[in-house]
Amino acid sequence: MIDLQTSCNRESPVAASTGRHPDAADTLVAAPREGVLVASYGTPALATAGSGDVLTGVVACFLAKGMDPKLGAATAAVAHGVAAELVEPQRGVIASDLLPELRRALAGHGLQRAPLA
Repeated sequence: MIDLQTSCNRESPVAASTGRHPDAADTLVAAPREGVLVASYGTPALATAGSGDVLTGVVACFLAKGMDPKLGAATAAVAHGVAAELVEPQRGVIASDLLPELRRALAGHGLQRAPLA
């Protein structure tokens, strides 16, 4: 039987392999035998309906362009997180609020630290 407490624990083998304690907002991107990338951008604004759909669309675009899947997913996670940080703080952020900021994030705006660890 699967122990749900263990399976939901952020201290999974993937998290442990990063060599650091990931924050709750970090996105961990892993592939078998390829290590782990940590995207450390994002805000609680991403916890809104449709935000994951925006991220999925960015990943799909990168994959359609022929980008390596692990790098495409990690790059999309960084762009998604940066877009959230660029959104004007407000109550009731919705997924479409990310779109103009996503364009800016993909152009390199808002990168204040290394995008991937």
